Amino acid sequence: MEFFVEPEKVEKFKDYICNKLCKTTGMVYYPEDICVAVKQSDSNEKAKIFLTENDNYKYIFGNVNLSNYKNDILKNVEFIYGDVDFENTQIKYIRNLETIVGSVSFECSNVVDFGVLQTIGGDAIFQDCLITELKGLERIGGNAVFSNSEITDLNNLSCIGGNAYFNRSNVENLGNLKLISKDAYLGKNITNLSALESVGGELNIVESKLKDFGNLKYVGEKVILNDSQKILFAKNIFNYRGNYYFRNDRKFVLEEMNQEEFFEE
Repeated sequence: MEFFVEPEKVEKFKDYICNKLCKTTGMVYYPEDICVAVKQSDSNEKAKIFLTENDNYKYIFGNVNLSNYKNDILKNVEFIYGDVDFENTQIKYIRNLETIVGSVSFECSNVVDFGVLQTIGGDAIFQDCLITELKGLERIGGNAVFSNSEITDLNNLSCIGGNAYFNRSNVENLGNLKLISKDAYLGKNITNLSALESVGGELNIVESKLKDFGNLKYVGEKVILNDSQKILFAKNIFNYRGNYYFRNDRKFVLEEMNQEEFFEE
């Protein structure tokens, strides 16, 4: 994503954000707590904020570059309205960051603990990272990639708004995950779907050791299975023009999702 403010409007924007934060949080914020990306009119490059260990910003509006950050703790930032990439940075611990509105990548990073992070609005890349648990993370708005990560449990994560890639991962427990809005690719360590109720796109279970569909009520597109799974789940699926589909729960689709969907005739 990209966010920037015209140079002449920066101070007015900071004052507006400070006043809004004071009203909504009851805390006092000052203009020096706010950092805003500024688009230079004579440049075709995307506006970025190059954060250093000496900066004390709490709220950041714009995409963040951490290549110049020379400390292993990111301690002041509470909110980022933009994308951020931790790859090849020195940062190991993230202390106060609660929300990333854009996408974040921990791939090949040194981060081992992302603290109190609750919301990622865009994509979340955990591939080849050192993080072992999601702690209090509740929502990922875009794609979630767990391939080759050390994460085994999704803990409090309840929603993935894009594709979910658990294939070639160590994820065993889907935890409180209820919704995957697009495709889901299950990995070899997954034996049950825990709280999962809805997959908006395709559901690929070929790699998994799934024993039953648990609380699953809806799959928006086809289910991809191996031959033994077709036999095991014969009561849960049906063949339509050469593809297999999940027998969706009609009541869930019509009441919870509030829309007509494809059912077996």
